[in-house]
Amino acid sequence: MDRAQLADWVARYESAWRSPGTEALAGLFTPDATYSTRPYETPHRGLAAIARMWEAERPAGEQFDISTEIVAVESDTGVVPHRGPVPPAPRTGVSRPLDRPA
Repeated sequence: MDRAQLADWVARYESAWRSPGTEALAGLFTPDATYSTRPYETPHRGLAAIARMWEAERPAGEQFDISTEIVAVESDTGVVPHRGPVPPAPRTGVSRPLDRPA
């Protein structure tokens, strides 16, 4: 993977997040992918689990700005920090700072 390929993936990811449904996920993730939403939490494993999480976590009609910056690309791994809306606290009703583990 090079920077151009990673930039294309990031653009498709953002487009998929902003679009209803989860059909685009198959073009972004392998069937056995893992997806971590927060540090120290168990990742979602597999495309079906990722799709369930996307459907549960994306508010309908959400409007937001996001910025990304590719900081590293090595072989099949890329590092792309993003800045966007602060994710909601887990649905347990307990809030916690984002910089501390649960």
